[in-house]
Amino acid sequence: MSWTDVKQDTIFTDFIISAELEDVSLETLQTEIRTLSETLTPNNRSGVHGYQTPTFTPGNDCTEPELNKLLVTTINFADKALDDRDFGLKVSGFQWWANLNTPQAYNNPHVHGRADLIALFYPKLPKNSGSMNILRNDGSVYTMLYINKGKDYGMKLDATPGRLYLIPGHLWHFVDVNESDEERMSVAYNLFLDYK
Repeated sequence: MSWTDVKQDTIFTDFIISAELEDVSLETLQTEIRTLSETLTPNNRSGVHGYQTPTFTPGNDCTEPELNKLLVTTINFADKALDDRDFGLKVSGFQWWANLNTPQAYNNPHVHGRADLIALFYPKLPKNSGSMNILRNDGSVYTMLYINKGKDYGMKLDATPGRLYLIPGHLWHFVDVNESDEERMSVAYNLFLDYK
C-alpha cells in the first residue's frame, strides 16, 4: 500500500510574545517591591515560602511610581501585540501583583482564572532562582502521544530580567524552587480583553 499528497498543519497553537523594556529601572522596581513586602500583608495565592503582594486593581491602586509606569507600559505593549496580530481586541481591565521568591520559595501549578492574557516581568532573576514552566492544558497531557516530545508537552521559559512576556491566560504554569542565595522578583498581570 502507498499514499500520495500528504499534508500537515499545526492546529490550536498558543503563543508567547516578549519585548525588552527600555524605560524602566530594574533597581527602582526592586526597591518598590521590597517596600511593598515590608508594608503590605501578603496574599499568597500560588506561592510557597515566598511573598506575593495583595492584588492591585483599578480602584485598589499601588502608590509606587515605577510599578505604575510598568503597568501602563504592559497594557500598551499588550494592545500593540493584539493590533499587530489582528485580534480586534484591546485591554479593558487588569489585576496585578508582585512576587518575591526568597531562597527555597516556589509557585505551585496554577492558572489565572478567567484572564485572557497573562503578562510577566522580571526585575530580578538570579541564576538558579527558579524557572517558569508553561504547560499544555489540552487533552494531550492525558495521552502518550506527546510524552517523548518535550516542548510539545510544556516548556521552561528562558526568561531574562527587563523583558516583558505575554502568554494566553488559560495556560497552566508554575515556578521551580529558588535554589539561589538571592531573591527572585517578578510582576504578574491578569489582562482582560474586549472588542475594540
